[in-house]
Amino acid sequence: MTCYFSVRNITFTNTTDVVRIAVETDIPIHLFLRLTTKQPWIHKKPTLRRGMWLNDDVRFCFTAYEDNEQLEGGDTLIHTFFKPAWPFSTTKWLYFWGEVNSEVSVSTSPIFKHQNTTGAPPLPVLSRFAWARNFSWLGSLRNQVAGTGLATTFQVPTPPVWPYQFHLFSKNKEDVSVRIGIKAVDGDNKPTGPYLSYVTYNLLAGVEDGGDGGANPVYRHTITLPWVFESAGNYALISLTLTGTANWWVDFRRAGWIGAKDDGTANHVTEHRTLDAGLSWIYAHPGHQCYESWGYQF
Repeated sequence: MTCYFSVRNITFTNTTDVVRIAVETDIPIHLFLRLTTKQPWIHKKPTLRRGMWLNDDVRFCFTAYEDNEQLEGGDTLIHTFFKPAWPFSTTKWLYFWGEVNSEVSVSTSPIFKHQNTTGAPPLPVLSRFAWARNFSWLGSLRNQVAGTGLATTFQVPTPPVWPYQFHLFSKNKEDVSVRIGIKAVDGDNKPTGPYLSYVTYNLLAGVEDGGDGGANPVYRHTITLPWVFESAGNYALISLTLTGTANWWVDFRRAGWIGAKDDGTANHVTEHRTLDAGLSWIYAHPGHQCYESWGYQF
């Protein structure tokens, strides 16, 4: 016996984990969900009508798809499907075919499409978890020529954080290339081993953020270095000059400072410097380069 069915209602429910699809049909039937991430192709099949060939028989096809069986057993009027949530804002196309008493129906449903509008849970607030912003009357600088650099060791709080940004502060904004990265440290808090994450950065990207508005500007440099740190661990933030000279602020110049001074440190451990492009490190007294570490704490 030839059987047909139609879809009377369909509901999509998004969560961060799954997409629930509920379907209601006009007759009891056992449905299968055919799902694809590729928009269906449209084909026109010629048909002979009153002696004239017409391209008005429109056909749709899925070029790549997966089939999913309804959760309910047997032939039902209500049909439920759970699919792992596809990425936020992603659209998928689908239609339903089915069996009545194990006989495949000659009809299928229309093609539906659904965009997942539920994204991942929001990240925690970005917070400054390690930093040093120091002031003296006239300020002080470390002028790091090519092949020299600084390593500022900081401690990660408990619980750990996912770092997102590191901020360094220079007096100059010139065509100076530096390598900014993070490394593990040894028992003396010196950098050791390969870079865990690093970028090559040009001081021309700095944004003026403080200073006296004249001869002593402060340029903020924001660098993204993603890495998941161990709780209560120590790590080194490294700035190694590759070309030119980087003039890093160790103490901001208090005289004539514009804006809030925001003086102090948090989770700062110590500082070392290198004179041989990172082959060796020596203690750098007093060791308080101005920097900030920002991240998401979980």
